Amino acid sequence: GQLLICVSGEGRYQERASYARPGRVLLPGDVVEIAPGVEHWHGAAPGSWFQHLAISTNPGSNKTDWLEPVDEAVYRSVGAKREV
Repeated sequence: GQLLICVSGEGRYQERASYARPGRVLLPGDVVEIAPGVEHWHGAAPGSWFQHLAISTNPGSNKTDWLEPVDEAVYRSVGAKREV
């Protein structure tokens, strides 16, 4: 698993299984708790920057699997509405 803590800027987060649904807009103070094995992406909003803390919650493996780059259409689809 992973814990993301937004420090500054504006970010985006989305789980692969929910690419058809809006992802999350991340602002300073937002926290995302990601269960082990959940494929996801996170990064800066278009035209912005994003500073965050990423904490691995799997001390036994502490392994990150980097996936393929996110499709531009998927990336730009996140942020139409802020989910709370």
